[in-house]
Amino acid sequence: MRINKNYILRQLGDNTYVIETAVKDINYNKIVTFNHTAAFLWNEFNDKEFTLEEIVNCIIRKYNISQEKALLDASVLIEKWKDAGLIIQ
Repeated sequence: MRINKNYILRQLGDNTYVIETAVKDINYNKIVTFNHTAAFLWNEFNDKEFTLEEIVNCIIRKYNISQEKALLDASVLIEKWKDAGLIIQ
């Protein structure tokens, strides 16, 4: 998997967003709000190939949680990113 290069991460105040850059005018349907963990993972894996296992391991290192919980969280996140077009295979 790889993060779609047509999206960029932006911090606006206390909020973090991913915004599509491939459009001429801003389409507010293409703005995704990220929580702290999603933004952390985006920055960790931007511009490189990654696997679900690598995301799981990164979550475990950062948050010291069980592998089962990290796998569940990572799987949900990846599906949401796929559905939004934020990652490509």
